[in-house]
Amino acid sequence: MKNFLKKNIIVLSLFLISLGSTVYFYSRSQIPTSIQEEILTSEQGIDSPIEKTASIDNELAFVTPSQKSNTQISSGMTNASSSETNTESSTSSSEQAEMLPTEGDTSEKETIKAILHIPDIDFEATTDLPPGSNAFDLMNALKEKGLSFSAENHGSLGAFIQSIGGISVDYKKHMFWIYYINGKKAQIGISNYILTQDDIITWHYEAEDI
Repeated sequence: MKNFLKKNIIVLSLFLISLGSTVYFYSRSQIPTSIQEEILTSEQGIDSPIEKTASIDNELAFVTPSQKSNTQISSGMTNASSSETNTESSTSSSEQAEMLPTEGDTSEKETIKAILHIPDIDFEATTDLPPGSNAFDLMNALKEKGLSFSAENHGSLGAFIQSIGGISVDYKKHMFWIYYINGKKAQIGISNYILTQDDIITWHYEAEDI
């Protein structure tokens, strides 16, 4: 036995060393899982800020000047569009306000004031008439104020006055009723003259060749 040990001492030493190494490395590989996780978490915690910084730098590196300009232009166009919409809305509101009738608007109630003056019978009166009224309408309207007259209708030529206040035309003496518009002798029949504001219609009984 002693001879056997002497002859194989080297082999036994190598075997023991190999066995010890195997046991050592095996025990190292069986470290608890929780400890390994803590080591990995700690290592990741150290590397994480660096990775985040690198990620931010990469994102900034890929934002080109043209992209920044496009972003600013897009923002400017959006603001301009909003401004134009507000302007159109204000304009539309202003136009609607102008179209609405204002207080005291009397355009629908507007009338024409005219004066009828007849010195030969000492008559003068003022009245209001609807727009578009003629001189003959003025005489008819003043019947309520004591005016008396008679007239004949001559078709397209309109009405011809035959008498005013009991004074009749005299064909033999060529005496007729002639009317004036604001002091000027009329050149149109009384049914065809459209009154304007503050017109003065004056009748005179005078000689006239017809």
